Amino acid sequence: MRVLTCIAGVSLCLLCGCAGTAQEISIDQPTRNTASVCFSEDGVTCSGRGVQYINSSVMISSPGTYTISGKNNHARIIVNSEKDGEVHLILENTGLSAEEGPVITVENSDRTIITVPYGTSSVLGTQGKDESGEDAVIYSVDDLRIDGSGKLTLHGTDKDPISAEEDLDIQNVDLCLIHGEE
Repeated sequence: MRVLTCIAGVSLCLLCGCAGTAQEISIDQPTRNTASVCFSEDGVTCSGRGVQYINSSVMISSPGTYTISGKNNHARIIVNSEKDGEVHLILENTGLSAEEGPVITVENSDRTIITVPYGTSSVLGTQGKDESGEDAVIYSVDDLRIDGSGKLTLHGTDKDPISAEEDLDIQNVDLCLIHGEE
């Protein structure tokens, strides 16, 4: 059975008991770098510091802003930043899916922010569990924030397509969750 849940950002804040307005994204100027990752069915192109493509995964190793675009059915983004500062992923009309496990995994980061800008629509999906048993579309062991005024659709096999072991903050994004029950 497939379940479709669409939640507007404002409604999500009411459901979760959040108060206040959207916060400005803090920018750690001294360590801030920018980079881009462009997916295609032919591969991945990374430009800028702190990001590289290794063993079929995009590896982000330092704080900064990373613009993610394109489409790919075998995508993995792994954030593993041991330096102080935020990792900010901006999804610009991105369509990514993973055969197993999360499309985005945050292994180590002070805080990771995923932004879906106004006028954009991104879709992320997973088709099953990875070797550790994780089947969320987005998985984070550290603080995670999802924001923006665009649309983010998550296709997963679990009831919880977003899994965060620390703080999870979702603000203003038009979030659509599609999942199947096992």
